Amino acid sequence: MKLEHIISFYRKNGFLIFLKRCFEILGFHYCDRSIIFVRLDLKNIPLNGNEPYRFIFATAADIQKEREYNDGWFQKKDAISRLQEGHRLFVSKENGKMVYCLWAELNDVRIRWLDLCFDMPSDMIYCTGSHTIPELRNKGIAYKLDAQIAQYFKKEGFRHVIGVVDPANTASRAVNKKLGIKEYQIVRYRRYGFIKYYRVNGMNSDLQKTFIAVFKSPERIWETFFEEAPHESARERIQISLPVRQSSKASSTE
Repeated sequence: MKLEHIISFYRKNGFLIFLKRCFEILGFHYCDRSIIFVRLDLKNIPLNGNEPYRFIFATAADIQKEREYNDGWFQKKDAISRLQEGHRLFVSKENGKMVYCLWAELNDVRIRWLDLCFDMPSDMIYCTGSHTIPELRNKGIAYKLDAQIAQYFKKEGFRHVIGVVDPANTASRAVNKKLGIKEYQIVRYRRYGFIKYYRVNGMNSDLQKTFIAVFKSPERIWETFFEEAPHESARERIQISLPVRQSSKASSTE
């Protein structure tokens, strides 16, 4: 980073934000946020014959041609990289303009809000980055397109779709409820430097589980209450994950 960029950032954001950014660059992060995990069982989704889809699959070339690319979440270069990694981008256009986008990830799923990265089972898919342009919101576009995309996933042989939603995003939660998408757990994530704390609560029970990790995040948090076991007690379960360092003696015997 050039000195003039550092000075510019400091003048624009002030001392406290500048100091926080310095700590983040050094690896000392702090955050406190919550997110709701949702699931859709595709066996309950009806198929509407041969009705034409109202969406297309965007390619890297399509994104490159967009003069003012905006999917609400990623810059153009990041979107192209995601497509090259194998993620899918569903797009709906009106008069040549992108009006709705939805990302789907089959593997190497990353939930940046929670510092999580994991792979999905082959019969499941993770959806994220739903975005409707502001001037067309509250007109049912997201609901109609999400319903068609769910039908597409079912035809492709997937059994479940999972995703996350901000607890404060009442509009998205309302669309999810209308589509039959269930909220199954809420995760509160706190990070103090290299220590990561996750408290997972079932949405329809008083079950709770806590994960504490150093450096590497737990990979299976998404499925903690995916299949709830109502016979379990409500007491809190804690799982602590620490980095394991092999001794040179053990390594030499392999």
